Amino acid sequence: MNVWLKSLRISIAGAKLSHLVQKDKVWDHGSMVEQVRTVAILLKKAFHRNDAEVVKKCITETAFKKMKEQIETAGANTNQPLMHDELEEVSIIAVAPGKKGQQDRFTASVKFKRREQQSNISFSTINVDYSTKQVWQFVRQREWWLLDDIKVKKILQHF
Repeated sequence: MNVWLKSLRISIAGAKLSHLVQKDKVWDHGSMVEQVRTVAILLKKAFHRNDAEVVKKCITETAFKKMKEQIETAGANTNQPLMHDELEEVSIIAVAPGKKGQQDRFTASVKFKRREQQSNISFSTINVDYSTKQVWQFVRQREWWLLDDIKVKKILQHF
């Protein structure tokens, strides 16, 4: 997603949020961003400990089944996304109040960064930054936002 389009989506989401929060405090932007950060920390712990139960209370049942399978398949794979990554940026890019039996939803753009040192042929060390951009979909269950889906957008490499 280019910068201009992302900024536009954030602006539209912000305008909707300012209207929605007047009716229901669950739409508070700061609380939503904090929920994304909390889930990111718990996901990192789940992959590090090889234990999906760590995240069970903050994700939907469908997402839990997928996550549990990924964690069990990955085992102690040190290349697993989130294992060593640091959360760099969270942006709320879409909000959608539930209509006709659908749940309230919001979408966040989440960027993780990992810096690694690698040696090259001449035995000098270079720093390599790996950035992973993801789109996280949350759904509302009562007064809580639960992670429902994660889509990896792209992986960038900078030297």
